Amino acid sequence: MPRKIVVIGGGVIGTSIAWDLARSGAGEVVLLERDRLGSVTTWHSAGNITWRPIPNRDEPIMYAFEAIDAVEAASGQQTGWLKTGRMFLADSETTRRSFQEMHEAAVERGVSTRWLEPAEAKALNPHL
Repeated sequence: MPRKIVVIGGGVIGTSIAWDLARSGAGEVVLLERDRLGSVTTWHSAGNITWRPIPNRDEPIMYAFEAIDAVEAASGQQTGWLKTGRMFLADSETTRRSFQEMHEAAVERGVSTRWLEPAEAKALNPHL
């Protein structure tokens, strides 16, 4: 039985995912959008794609980063996706070591990463 796939959101990422799934023959693809395709919601997605070196998650996220860059390069237009990143906070030495491993893996893959001192983290997020 063929798979039925629903993609929610017709911004740059949702339409790209739907297009790739349909093109690959993954199944019957339906795209749901609340308004119209590209209805100016992509900019709300700032930072909502989080890369982490997790098996079976690393490759699709890296592909999304590459696809967004490729669409912008091919079209000469910005997609509207804001690459703001994430801030991870360590509350133990064990967590800090796992972040160090993630940092090293990011550097290997060309994902932008940096360590913040507490004062800079607080300046970026005053709620800390």
